[in-house]
Amino acid sequence: WFSSQSKAARRIGRRLSDLSVKKGADRQAAPSRLLKDQRLSESAQVEKILVRVPGIYRLNDYLGQGGVTWNTARFVGYSAAGFFIGFLLGLVMTRGFVMALLFALIGGAVPSLIVMRKRSERLHGIERQLPEAADLVSRSLKAGHALTATLQMLADELPEPISSEFRQVSDEVSFGSPLNDALQRLAERVPLTDLRYMVVAILIQREAGGNLSEVMTNVSLL
Repeated sequence: WFSSQSKAARRIGRRLSDLSVKKGADRQAAPSRLLKDQRLSESAQVEKILVRVPGIYRLNDYLGQGGVTWNTARFVGYSAAGFFIGFLLGLVMTRGFVMALLFALIGGAVPSLIVMRKRSERLHGIERQLPEAADLVSRSLKAGHALTATLQMLADELPEPISSEFRQVSDEVSFGSPLNDALQRLAERVPLTDLRYMVVAILIQREAGGNLSEVMTNVSLL
């Protein structure tokens, strides 16, 4: 109830609602990217159909982890097109239904294989950048910067792919989302144990106090 009816939750809801009704060039503004990135399809009608499919949001999260530019509707469309083209090629080349079906399955799996490869490369890239990120957090906090400013610094100064993840955290906080919630969503969005340790360390420090700079230094050395 608090997650949906508290003052902070209602404030976020109003801001998102205001963005969703903007027209024309306003929809191309930077804040609207948060909404657009979470859309399952460019078409409202297609999205209404997709939201009824079980597990569709897990697929959407999986695509996001791969960093692909496809939304869920495009991925489903590409998979269906690959299946159909593979089936036709199989019929033409083998003139057998079983072999045509095998070609269709291979064609339909191509988009999934592309996403799997990109996801693996992206997560490995983030994992390699985590020590640098933790070290930057430690140095920024020692210099007296606030944690929110430090997260923005991570988004601005680190290379992709980790910078885009911290940029989304910073953007969510700018929308009015509590920092703890934005960090928890980061840990859910990027399924890396080391990143989750880093997020947990920050959350514990915010709740119980302590020297976060020293903790981040230790994390950067792991």
